[in-house]
Amino acid sequence: MPVFGTPNRQPVFTQAPILQASTFDPIIISDNYQPGNTTPTLVYTGQSQEGDLIDRIIISATGDISNTTVTAKLVYVYIKQNSTSTWSLYKTLAMPGTTVSATTPNPELELVFTGGLIINQSDRIYIGASTNQITTGQYGDYLSVTIEGGRYTLNP
Repeated sequence: MPVFGTPNRQPVFTQAPILQASTFDPIIISDNYQPGNTTPTLVYTGQSQEGDLIDRIIISATGDISNTTVTAKLVYVYIKQNSTSTWSLYKTLAMPGTTVSATTPNPELELVFTGGLIINQSDRIYIGASTNQITTGQYGDYLSVTIEGGRYTLNP
């Protein structure tokens, strides 16, 4: 005879899709050991009480035919755990310098999370960089960030 106790609260699938996009001039980070001292740019906050599953983060430069220069830079991805206010440098990515043209696209960085990156409600994802438009004067140095994934929901 099966024993019934606390129901399994492990979600099997996500119900609500996540597709969130933003474009911004990233905050310059010079101290990865204390990223909260110069708060990077917030790009996502966990919404679901049961957690959010992030499948992919795509980071693109914003150069175009009028703003062709994209400066080489490091792009920093951070996770901040809300319950403990703990910051973590999750990944450092290198974006190459590029001159955008009719045949040369913007550089693009992509983080694909095999099995997903699960974040709790109110946990946050931030992005910073080693340089930005304010310091270079190049509008191609803005970043466009897209977050893809899904939200878990509790199924009774």
